[in-house]
Amino acid sequence: MKPRRFGLWIILFTMTALLFRSRAMQAGVRAAIPVCGQVLIPALFPFSVLSSLLLRAGGAETLGEALDRIMRRWFCLPGQAAVPLLTGLLGGYPLGAHSLSALCKQGVLRPDEAQTVSAFCNHPGPAFLIGAVGASVLGDGRLGLWLWFITVLSALLTGLLWAPRRQLAPRRSAQVQEAPLLPQIPAAVFDGVTALLRVCGNVILFSGLQAAILPSDLPVPPWAGALITGTLELTTGVLGLRPLPRPLAFLLAAVLTGWGGCCVHLQAADALLDAGLPLGRYLAGKATQAAISGLLAFALLPLLYPESAASRLGFGAASVAGLLGLLTFFAGLQKSRWKSKADVL
Repeated sequence: MKPRRFGLWIILFTMTALLFRSRAMQAGVRAAIPVCGQVLIPALFPFSVLSSLLLRAGGAETLGEALDRIMRRWFCLPGQAAVPLLTGLLGGYPLGAHSLSALCKQGVLRPDEAQTVSAFCNHPGPAFLIGAVGASVLGDGRLGLWLWFITVLSALLTGLLWAPRRQLAPRRSAQVQEAPLLPQIPAAVFDGVTALLRVCGNVILFSGLQAAILPSDLPVPPWAGALITGTLELTTGVLGLRPLPRPLAFLLAAVLTGWGGCCVHLQAADALLDAGLPLGRYLAGKATQAAISGLLAFALLPLLYPESAASRLGFGAASVAGLLGLLTFFAGLQKSRWKSKADVL
């Protein structure tokens, strides 16, 4: 069966499911609207406007010059690649992908460089992790801060693993037009509103479809239900972790926020495909980050929950931490080898 025809059959099946489960679909849509208004818009809109203003004002070049040496030495990428990385880590999903798309369309990053950056630039932000996950789900905002630490470390490790195996050419100047700051503010606000409309639209769509297709009483354990739901839509899946034991909820929250969910990937695809970037490297990077985040969270369980059964996993956690350290060392060793080969050539 041709892919296009298969996709049409999927759409027809989904429309039929909506007809028979319209009440569940409407309930899913209604549940997503407060999430957009109370969680997503307050957390993402200011960062979305400021990141657009930063790029329009030529901030990529300024940050690129400051971070060029670090990005080249560790990731074999130009300094401008740090802009979507920092935007994603501070602003949250899907602002890293949107910033990367803008830099690629401006010519600041080449398509091959942008593909590499796509593997580790899109992340959950601290506002979402501390407020929505830490305080609301896990009962302690400090646990959300630990999740953000896991996000930062797993992003850097993912970047090391997916970095190109070659040394870059000397720094080049990008074709960025300098413009006064104040006239760029209305355009940046428009960019922020447009980005948030796309984000909220995707969240509402996925919430309605998920409620219609997946019954609320799935015959699976609660942790499996939350994992299935979060794989599709992050916010709904994370909220489903509330009834679980806290150590297990923390571990699954790290995995789910590292992955992001298909709804987040659809938002990122909207930006990446608009810049002509394929999604293979992006999806592989998110799968890598989800695995690393889970290992890091497992290693932290004895520290964060010493009174629970996690304390008996100390040896296993230490082994995982040692494995990650060895992995980081191997990545750094490979970097030095690539640099040596480039110097010889």
